[in-house]
Amino acid sequence: MNKNIIFCLALLGLAACQPQQNDAPKQQADVVVKADKAAQGAVSSEQKLKEYQALLAWEAQADKQIEGWMQEWRKRRAAHKNGRLTDEENREMAKQAGEIYSSINQLNIHDAEVKALQQNLQKNHQLYIRMGDFINIQPKARTAEMQRAFADITLLTREVERLKNKLNQEFGIKP
Repeated sequence: MNKNIIFCLALLGLAACQPQQNDAPKQQADVVVKADKAAQGAVSSEQKLKEYQALLAWEAQADKQIEGWMQEWRKRRAAHKNGRLTDEENREMAKQAGEIYSSINQLNIHDAEVKALQQNLQKNHQLYIRMGDFINIQPKARTAEMQRAFADITLLTREVERLKNKLNQEFGIKP
């Protein structure tokens, strides 16, 4: 998950933006996707494991692609005198990152917990894109909205880690 956070910070130029420093973020009702307990058991344990392994494989592949993307981003920034990309280059780079992350939609997942993990990863990426829009399109809305988005990302990251830990423990997978 750390590579994704570093990637998104690089993508959005958030190094100068500080998250809310006071209390821990409050959970937003519509942010974190929880597994529907009633839907659990709809797939076999073997199928659930296969789906989880497919999601982990996707994440590993996406991490490799993002690592390459970050190297390209750094190279392009270094080529500019002021160290900043043009708006067109930013859009192009964001599109490439979006393509990497949108491939998560190709996974065919039916288990409620694995599906919740997939959707939380997806929501996390969408929030980073939203934060980028605040920086580039709505700079005056930046502070409050970005603090909320950052708090939401924190909640999503916690839920992703919680679900991963639960599934790893269930299947005896060592992270």
